[in-house]
Amino acid sequence: MYLVARNVGIMLGRTFSSWVAKWYGAVCFVFLLTAFVGRACAQGSAFSYQGRLNDGAGPANGLYDFRFRLAVDPLGNSYLGDSFLTNGVAVANGLFATTLDFGTAVFNGSSRWLEVNVRTNGALTYTVLNPLQPISPAPYAIFAGNAATASAVSGPVYASQLSGPIPATNLSGIVPLSRLSGITSNQIDPATWQFLVTLASSANTNRPSTNAVPTGMVLIPSGSFTMGDTLDGEEDAKPVAVALSSFYMDTNLVSYAAWTNVYTYAINRGYGFTHTGTGKAANHPVVDVSWLDAVKWCNARSQQAGLTPVYCTDAALTKVYTNGEPTEIYPNWSVKGFRLPTEAEWEFAARGGLVEQRFPWGMVISQYQANYKGAPDTYSYDLSPKGYNSKYATGDQPYTSPVGSFAANGYGLYDMAGNTWQWCWDWYGSTYSAGNNPRGATSGANRVVRGGSWYDYAFVSRSAARRYYFPSFSFPYYGFRAVSSLGQ
Repeated sequence: MYLVARNVGIMLGRTFSSWVAKWYGAVCFVFLLTAFVGRACAQGSAFSYQGRLNDGAGPANGLYDFRFRLAVDPLGNSYLGDSFLTNGVAVANGLFATTLDFGTAVFNGSSRWLEVNVRTNGALTYTVLNPLQPISPAPYAIFAGNAATASAVSGPVYASQLSGPIPATNLSGIVPLSRLSGITSNQIDPATWQFLVTLASSANTNRPSTNAVPTGMVLIPSGSFTMGDTLDGEEDAKPVAVALSSFYMDTNLVSYAAWTNVYTYAINRGYGFTHTGTGKAANHPVVDVSWLDAVKWCNARSQQAGLTPVYCTDAALTKVYTNGEPTEIYPNWSVKGFRLPTEAEWEFAARGGLVEQRFPWGMVISQYQANYKGAPDTYSYDLSPKGYNSKYATGDQPYTSPVGSFAANGYGLYDMAGNTWQWCWDWYGSTYSAGNNPRGATSGANRVVRGGSWYDYAFVSRSAARRYYFPSFSFPYYGFRAVSSLGQ
């Protein structure tokens, strides 16, 4: 089987002897890729475990003993099978890998939690690292057909026993989106990733009529979800049922390089921007752009790509918005140009197919997963040190990170939590709009921003967190990404 690692690890500091252990684990699961050439052997019960271990403030180096146990609940009230010991594991610059095998009897389709214990090689006692790490069940293939002769992918075909990524040219047929659970775009080559997402969306009745994916974007499939906060009691994020048509979304935040390219095109064609936008580097996100600037930029990007702009200054939709700061902007929802996501589109995409999780990847957050300001004493789900992400808090502010620096979510989107706030189309309202393709309040004073930033705490990096500001204002932690209805 071809294994792909999904980062589901967490980080915790606990003192034992004279040092502090921190860990960030990654359990390898088997997920669908597609049919392949040849016949695979049956999948065994062993799986790979990768982790990160810190000694105090720095990465650990040397030999360590690990003990792993499987629990039936996240609190470790009951354990299954025998402990699995791996002694003398080499840790280099904090990183290590080992293989675990608890046998097949303990896995019956129910969720399990992994407890990790660690000690210096040969020491007498272990230290238990908490919290326990969830392990989700995943099916696997006993064999798969020959891609050279298969005309379509059908049935429960999953990962293949290959030494490298499967080329997109070997893939064909329809792959249901549910079969792609857990795979993200940083785990397989880009061509294969995009091919898989396109195939997956074809299982939906509302899928785009074309497979031509705009450069730098991924397809977000149509679907229904519960929008809002089901975990933390946010007053203005009470859950509602929402259904969305498919759309394309920028894989990354708009970088300073991408902003500059379109900005230069725009001002040479009569556009005027209130804020010129800034960025720490070309591959960092653009910041200091207002909602109105972002909307004008989307129009210019549409024209540069030969598409009809979305935003106009008149209700008749005849005057493309290029200048000034009008109090009302009129969107032409029927055209295929670039635009800001609606708040519902943004949250659906941010969740990446997960249900009732606090963040795009799960229930807790660390600075290994996003660029934000740690406050572990305030938020129990924040597993980072206090303060800015030390890897990026260098030089002058803003302390942004290069776009795509962290693992993507289940839809292949980067930085859906932290780094910069992201402008959305909607006027802010104290309650959501529900139903099919909601577009928010019909009027207001502020526009919605989502996702949190390098400057903010974990609380606002949650997928359900909402904030807002005047559409003419800009800040060094406000950016955006675009979407498109191309293909609908």
